[in-house]
Order: sequence, then C-alpha cells, then structure tokens
Amino acid sequence: MASISRDKWQLEEWQTLFTEDGEYLIPPFNVENAETIDPSEKLFYIVDNRETLAARAERMSRKDAYAESPRSNIRHIVTNVSILSDNGSELRVTNNLVVYRFRRDELSTYVGEVYYDLVRQDTEFKIRCKRVCLDNDSLKPQGSLAIIL
Repeated sequence: MASISRDKWQLEEWQTLFTEDGEYLIPPFNVENAETIDPSEKLFYIVDNRETLAARAERMSRKDAYAESPRSNIRHIVTNVSILSDNGSELRVTNNLVVYRFRRDELSTYVGEVYYDLVRQDTEFKIRCKRVCLDNDSLKPQGSLAIIL
C-alpha cells in the first residue's frame, strides 16, 4: 500500500521531526553506496544539519521566497517501507519515493529511495538522518532542488 499526501507546507513542524544532531542529505547521482557514503568524501547536493534545516524551513516559508513564489503544488508518494534494522531504541528504515512538483504549468518528477536513521526520544522516534538517494540522472529537467523531498 502506498502513502500519498499533498504537501501542506508545514516546514516548521517538519524540521522539528529531527534530532538536535539531525541531518538531511541528498548524495550525488550515480555513485555507489549512496546510502552510506560520507559527505566529506563526495560533493553532495544537500548537507543540512539542524541549524541549516531550520534556516531552510524559515527561508522557504517566507512569502518572498523566490524559488517557491508562487508555491509549488507537491505530491509525495511513499511505497515499500521496510525496517532494515531495529535494536529497540534505533531504527534504520527505507522506502521508495516519488515526488511530483507542479509549478508554473510545469511538472517535475523526483524518484528515489530514502533512508532514515531514527532514534527513540521519550515516547516518539526522531530523525537522526534522512538521506534521499535520487534515481534521476540529472536535475536539468527539474532545474533545482528548491523543495524538500
């Protein structure tokens, strides 16, 4: 079963899902071991820590955010969710992802696999790392990664 949701632009809430040392990563395309490669070894498209996540969320929420003015209509489709490891307090989870972005009469599609490292904090899990490994060959058709995948 797939989970399909329209982006509601809840960016402030989104960034609070991460731990204080949380990371949001998008590694380069066509690289072996994209799910584990260290950002210090290759040039990544996005390497955000909690501080830059908060700045990204604030910047994209502003009405004058050029990259998202007018705001895109975005649809996330999440499938094949699998738990790769579980020791009770930490989980490694993966899923397939398709994101459709509609803006100014153009459609952009992002396809890939996402890896989450989750840690239990009190009664809930928080994201220590979200790594989006895109299958796209390039960003030329999309133009940018201005949205959150």
